[in-house]
Amino acid sequence: MIVCPDFADNFLPLPEDLVVTLSESKDLVINLLDNFSNYFQNSTAPKTHETCFVPAIQAAANINKHLGGRIILF
Repeated sequence: MIVCPDFADNFLPLPEDLVVTLSESKDLVINLLDNFSNYFQNSTAPKTHETCFVPAIQAAANINKHLGGRIILF
């Protein structure tokens, strides 16, 4: 998971820092998915109707283009 405060300016760390092999990191991925709803529960960030869907997909595609593979959206 990466949090970007300004989605108009995507900062992409090295793909090796974000991408994991599912078979090697299954417990970490399951933990992330299980706790995802709790991460922003007490956020003080202003509620807005803006979406960052397109910039998030662009960032994922930029990371993925060097490695190949799939992007799964949920």
